[in-house]
Amino acid sequence: MSEAFPISAALARNLASRPKMSPSDIAIMNGYLTGTMPTQPASKQPTTVNLLSPHLRRMQRLVGRKWQRSPDRAASMGRKRKLGGSSGMPDTIRHHYTEGERAALTVIAGEVKHHGLCDLALDRIAAVAGVSRTTVQNAIREARALGHLSVEPRPRKGQKNLTNLVRIVSAEWMTWLKRGPSLARQTGFKDFHPTKNQDKINNSRQCKSRQDGASRKRCMGLGEGESSPVAGNNGHRGRGNG
Repeated sequence: MSEAFPISAALARNLASRPKMSPSDIAIMNGYLTGTMPTQPASKQPTTVNLLSPHLRRMQRLVGRKWQRSPDRAASMGRKRKLGGSSGMPDTIRHHYTEGERAALTVIAGEVKHHGLCDLALDRIAAVAGVSRTTVQNAIREARALGHLSVEPRPRKGQKNLTNLVRIVSAEWMTWLKRGPSLARQTGFKDFHPTKNQDKINNSRQCKSRQDGASRKRCMGLGEGESSPVAGNNGHRGRGNG
């Protein structure tokens, strides 16, 4: 203990001789040396601020991205189950994906069927399919790995990137979309039989012709059971001549 005091005194003289040392700093230092001011225990773990780079420190000041949640959870679940169980892809492909991923890929397949490609944003696909943004990303990533989809990015220097162009490269999937029903049609929709459609068209034409004939009679002032005055005159003339 007797040897520690001269070293501390020498250190205090060296620090006090510096011009940048303020009187308050000198008082705090003297308090530490005399023991009147308690010291805090040293932390064993380094602080997070020291570990971050200056760029990350600036990024901490920005507001983080908020977690998006569906305002109607029940409706989102219904859309996911409806699209995930629809016939948007053949059976040989659909078993590779989960229900949520199938719902997202069904939305993409519908855009490809009607427009040739899908340029919707990830948030838009997620909202229509009733799933999260991460599920859409996982579905596209898995489809690219399996060779079912191709993604074309559209970056712009100095500006916000445009949405990716997603296309279906699987020949089996494209054949399924061309031969299958329209994805815009509601689930459970049944087409009428062709003969029934033809009978329905014929019946509608007959009803229309009857209505047209009745309207012509009303315009001529004839009711049911009445005959035309021209036809009556022709009958009288025939009897008179006979």
